[in-house]
Amino acid sequence: MKQSEWFESFFQKLDEKKDEIEPGDIRFYNIERLPILAKKTLKFSSECKDCNSNISKLDELVTMLPQCMESAGPRKAFEQSKNKIEKHLKTKHAHRFENYFTSLYTLLGTFLGLGIGLVVSFTVYRYLNQNSLLIFTALGLFFGRILGRRRDKMQNSSDLQL
Repeated sequence: MKQSEWFESFFQKLDEKKDEIEPGDIRFYNIERLPILAKKTLKFSSECKDCNSNISKLDELVTMLPQCMESAGPRKAFEQSKNKIEKHLKTKHAHRFENYFTSLYTLLGTFLGLGIGLVVSFTVYRYLNQNSLLIFTALGLFFGRILGRRRDKMQNSSDLQL
């Protein structure tokens, strides 16, 4: 079966099963991400043996979908399989989730701004000045967010985003 035909049948099976699943479960277990995982796995299946084997795992995930949400054991197996596929795409093929770098750089920028604010506060004012702390923390947050968004856009344009 061709890759495009497999993806179409995969998407059709998933679409049929979505009606049987609670909307909260769809959001909580990120079932909407399965077509993206399938597309990325298909992209690398010709050159990566793990991706090639993950195609059958994705088929299994879709076939077990409505029943696996009813009890804890199958639900855990579903999550572990999906997370294993996501982890493979992240580690071996350098894919990241949407807004990953925005969040990371915002956090790092905030801490960096806080650190710079503390240093400036103690060197210039000789005591803890809350205004300099606030200003440098806000600047770090702002620039971290800008750099993170830029990096996320580069990831998206390189088709490396999940």
